[in-house]
Amino acid sequence: MLVSSLLAPASDNLVGGLQGTDVHRSLSHLQWGLNLVTQSQPKPPRVKAYLLSTGGRELPVLQDTGLVMQGLHRVRNLDPANVYTRTGKIVDYTFDGFFDPTDIREGGLLALTISGHGKRVCGDDVSLQLQTQDGTPVNSSMLQRKIMALPSHCTLEVIVDTCFAEDLIPGLRRILTTESPGPPTFPTANDMSRSIATSTLPAGTIARSKYKAKVVVWAASTKWGSAYPEADLPGKPGVYSTMIGVFSNERNISRQHIWESVLKAVEEQNDARSKRDLNKSPEDRAKLVKANRIQRPILLTSVEDSVRP
Repeated sequence: MLVSSLLAPASDNLVGGLQGTDVHRSLSHLQWGLNLVTQSQPKPPRVKAYLLSTGGRELPVLQDTGLVMQGLHRVRNLDPANVYTRTGKIVDYTFDGFFDPTDIREGGLLALTISGHGKRVCGDDVSLQLQTQDGTPVNSSMLQRKIMALPSHCTLEVIVDTCFAEDLIPGLRRILTTESPGPPTFPTANDMSRSIATSTLPAGTIARSKYKAKVVVWAASTKWGSAYPEADLPGKPGVYSTMIGVFSNERNISRQHIWESVLKAVEEQNDARSKRDLNKSPEDRAKLVKANRIQRPILLTSVEDSVRP
């Protein structure tokens, strides 16, 4: 029954008409019902996590998934009900739910891990081997639209362990890279702007962010680079994606410590790959050198340099 009908004047000729006390009682019951609905609404989660892992026979999809799930057990305030894992090539409604701008608490964290093949499609667009149930590809453009809808009161932290990882999420700026000539600075959740302002990257390399939310991306490769599985080194199973292996086994959540661990692991893998390549024929070696098989991880963010005019 509409509220306006409850406020209609009492009349002996009105079938089912309500007297004044009945109106007051009905409105009180209505208000109580509204309060009950409001009180019973669950609060949005503090932390949500989503893992997308897909690839061919040579990619360790299930192993990567197991490693990530192992690492997520150590994330504070993460309810298992807010962890989503998809290892096929189709993503469903849960992917939209993960990016729901109304479903994350103020100061909350969204953790997205992507493992698999990345490929160049059109211009700077990078596409994954994934699509929605209606056939929409999961690519740079799609992710950009979803991230732009996120509110300013949350942080999205992404691990992209694919080729061309730097360009999967557009509109970010480099903070750390093995190509940077200056000393590294490390953003924190509480003071990202200040630390980014001390970055030594050249002027003119900073793109204006399109995102309201703070976005941090750990990219396993540069915009034209490749990401590789681990080599079979002592203590390494030889099947995991290198960056995911580091994150899943790290117990220190300091970004500085994690970055140093990533650099160490990638350097070991680059050296092992180079030694293996030396055993190949001269023709194959020439092709491999041209392909530039040195993996270079990058840390990116959406937060702008506050000292710029």
